[in-house]
Amino acid sequence: MMAFSERLWKVRDEIGISQERLAEELNVSRQAVAKWESGVAMPDIDNLVRISVFFQVSLDYLLKENFCPKAVNESIYDSSEIIDFTVEAKKIFMGVQSVLVQPG
Repeated sequence: MMAFSERLWKVRDEIGISQERLAEELNVSRQAVAKWESGVAMPDIDNLVRISVFFQVSLDYLLKENFCPKAVNESIYDSSEIIDFTVEAKKIFMGVQSVLVQPG
């Protein structure tokens, strides 16, 4: 069984990005990513969702120690597709945020 910390390391390692790069994408410190991967701390729900979107994996996959989907795609991700997806996700997050923050 794999814990969150191991799965986070695994998906990050599969696409070959550093803790620093992931931290930049999530707007957190590299130390935060290191703590998540070592099991010392867990990300908050907002960061869990961002991690899920960034790596295109489900929250179930990240959080359930005994998660075993019917069909698991263990192939290495195309990082350019993930980066494009992340840029689009950020636009969506920013759009939703701007709608929620508009003065009433």
